[in-house]
Amino acid sequence: MSVQEVNDFFKDFVYGFILTDIEREIAFAKSELEIHGDTRSYSGGGNYLCALGLLCYTEFMGGIVTGSFSKGSCKNRFDAFFNKMGTLYKSFNRRVNVYKVFRCGMAHEYFIKKSGGISMLKEEGVKLGVDGKPTLHSPGVSLYRGAFPCGIGILDDGQYFFGVEQYYEDFAVTCRKVHKDISDSSNPSIPKR
Repeated sequence: MSVQEVNDFFKDFVYGFILTDIEREIAFAKSELEIHGDTRSYSGGGNYLCALGLLCYTEFMGGIVTGSFSKGSCKNRFDAFFNKMGTLYKSFNRRVNVYKVFRCGMAHEYFIKKSGGISMLKEEGVKLGVDGKPTLHSPGVSLYRGAFPCGIGILDDGQYFFGVEQYYEDFAVTCRKVHKDISDSSNPSIPKR
């Protein structure tokens, strides 16, 4: 595979679809725009869908990191990319089985497997409680006592959280690093889908 083919893949799929989908939802959440549907009005972004998408995209990018979308376990592919997102992510993954608690919980059971919630923007508190009850916090205030250090973790009160905007930023940086590493390698390639 040529470097140009790798660049085209990242341009089309990673930057063109994956990152653009999440960026659009974050921009919508920040816009304060309200759209009127047939029976109700909508504002904000799809925090749950973005969180679930980012977790699935993490597994997809792990297939690129490991060189296969089919060999090995899904968890191994997920962990391969997730652990590249930084030391805070890697150490959290050592403490908590992120694949099982977040990715599988949300994909198969709709809820994070522990008590917690999802926020769209960094300045929001956690919004959607795992038990289906909102756990609203004032903007700019979280039970973490400050900005989340990464996009996933545990709050001071023991609740788990997923912060879409912060996770997205760390995810995007890691996608660019993986792209550069592959492009700079002597034998650049993307696994076959």
